[in-house]
Amino acid sequence: MRLSAAQLSAAQRVHAEDIFELGIKSPERVSVSVDGAGQGHVLTITDDQALYDLVVGAKGLERTELVAAHVAGRTLATAFDAEGRLHVVIHEQHFVRAAGGWSSAQEGPACKVLLLAGKTLLCAYLSSHPPKGAGYRFDWVYVPQLLIVPPLPIPTRNDRLVIECLAEGQWVVANVLEPFAKRDVERFVGTADDFGNVRIVYLRTRYVLLSDVAEVMFATRRGPYTCPPEASADASGGFVDTMVPLAPGEQFSQFALSANRSTGEFVGLKWNLSFASVLAFRGSRDTGAVVERGGLEDPPVDTIGEVRIVAADPGRFHVLLRDGSKWRYLALTGTAWSAPIDVGDCEDCTIAGIASNDSPRALVAWWYKKMLRARWISLPSQH
Repeated sequence: MRLSAAQLSAAQRVHAEDIFELGIKSPERVSVSVDGAGQGHVLTITDDQALYDLVVGAKGLERTELVAAHVAGRTLATAFDAEGRLHVVIHEQHFVRAAGGWSSAQEGPACKVLLLAGKTLLCAYLSSHPPKGAGYRFDWVYVPQLLIVPPLPIPTRNDRLVIECLAEGQWVVANVLEPFAKRDVERFVGTADDFGNVRIVYLRTRYVLLSDVAEVMFATRRGPYTCPPEASADASGGFVDTMVPLAPGEQFSQFALSANRSTGEFVGLKWNLSFASVLAFRGSRDTGAVVERGGLEDPPVDTIGEVRIVAADPGRFHVLLRDGSKWRYLALTGTAWSAPIDVGDCEDCTIAGIASNDSPRALVAWWYKKMLRARWISLPSQH
């Protein structure tokens, strides 16, 4: 792995602060957030199903707050609303952290992803019983053992991507993406900005004869985003879907997507299974998706596995890449990478997450040998 002089210089300026323990063993689910004041919140579900908020300051762990002694569910979604309150969702249990502390659990939708679009908090999840659109389809299935029988039409429920918005403390159905498509949505990632723009990348599939047919879609909705939503004959509520062109044999493995809240600039990253090329989504507040293949320089690592991305300041993003058995941190500025630095002090760490409040400073958390750890990583100021 050879580095240019500019990358070596950038590596010297990126500052990885000391690693600190977070005092939690055997975490099952972890989500990392950073509030407007730069304080970190590492939400953790332990092996005994307790939910904790590990509050992180500039020098490390400041305090541990018990949110709930027992929670049910394996999903964990977090986001701050426009008033700075931290929302946490585990399956259908909703918790809110305000100035007075944590609320008790309230029932709500089983959010997989929480997004703040403008001043509107959104909850996105998959449902086989969508509130709008077609509930069923027929999949044509061929049974090899029955050689003389033609393909059989099998009724199948459609798994839809549903978005609800929070209005005066109540969740309201806002959007169902592709409500009448005869496809399933299997997984998705999303991001939003202060202008109300929402971007979602998702995988849709359908079983045809002997195999699944998969397509990667990019959905975008221009802001502002109001809740309750305005009446519309279109159940998708203004989302425009574009199919992502993939190379022959290329598969959907993992996308990472992030937007700078204050500028609306967004970037999405995906690596091919062969690691031969980069598929990048790039765009601004005023444009739709721009799909570029090979639109980035090759990152200076040996191999690329998983990828995570969060916005830093205008024009820059914090990126985590799995390089073999190690996780590396790189800064993405425009189309150029900084030199990589090791995230932790271990082989085969499990990354819990990376978060930033759109600033040059990011909080990274991981666990190794059942112990949860974290550190701050900072970019130099652009001023």
